[in-house]
Amino acid sequence: MIGRQGIHVSVEQCEQILNGEFDLRLPVDRIRAAHNSGYADELFKVLGARTVESFDYSDYEGATHVHDFNTPVPRAFHGQYSFLIDGGTLEHVFHFPIALKSCMKMLKIGGTYFGATPANNEMGHGFYQLSPELYFRAFSPANGFQTDAIYLYEGRESRRWFRVADPEVIRRRAEKVNCKSTYLLVRGTKTSDADVFATSPLQPDYVSQWESRSDHSVAGDELNVLPEQKSFLRRIASHLPYGMKRRITMSRVAVERWVRDGRMHLGVNADHEVFQPFDPRDD
Repeated sequence: MIGRQGIHVSVEQCEQILNGEFDLRLPVDRIRAAHNSGYADELFKVLGARTVESFDYSDYEGATHVHDFNTPVPRAFHGQYSFLIDGGTLEHVFHFPIALKSCMKMLKIGGTYFGATPANNEMGHGFYQLSPELYFRAFSPANGFQTDAIYLYEGRESRRWFRVADPEVIRRRAEKVNCKSTYLLVRGTKTSDADVFATSPLQPDYVSQWESRSDHSVAGDELNVLPEQKSFLRRIASHLPYGMKRRITMSRVAVERWVRDGRMHLGVNADHEVFQPFDPRDD
């Protein structure tokens, strides 16, 4: 565990989730004993873990190991774990890439990374709110990983989950503007001992544009749309006076805002090519 995790549901909710919703048929007395321990260590053992260790910046919650993840984890911890969970820690670490790389190095080949982190509308919770594409690009074969799945859900007790499509596969960004706290769940598997982040991850839409351009002196704003991709109307608009273009743009934004009013949450107006409804009990 990156940060010693607590159990933030009641014992009745814990029983209902494990045995009711997921039909794991775990002994109720063991679930209750694990819940009463105050931390998730015993719960993971109920779920099958033989050994459970935790890392934290200090020992204030009794973590097994004290380590500042702003610095690389010692080599002694590389390849030691079959499952690693970040239950909401890495967004609080300033040097996030260093922390994520340490987590990736700590797993054995075949080991699983599972992360839960804010994705939207929780400014001030930590240093960062994180994008699905960050993890898609980090958990790649070049870094010795595969991305098994990335999910989004709104609200801490939401029953509506959405599986996020990889922007590299669908050839468009997984963008979303909404008005509710939105969380990201990430699951990846370590496939090899690669040199993690030897090459910095890049967004594939920019990579394809850079590779297709013969004129690399074009201003940055022009990289967003290739000339051959511009519609007929956009080519006309490029010749309009700036003042007129701005009035048109502001009018369009006002109309779009009016249309979205009252519907700005993932479950109502999700783009189902990017965000596919998903029932976690099916996985």
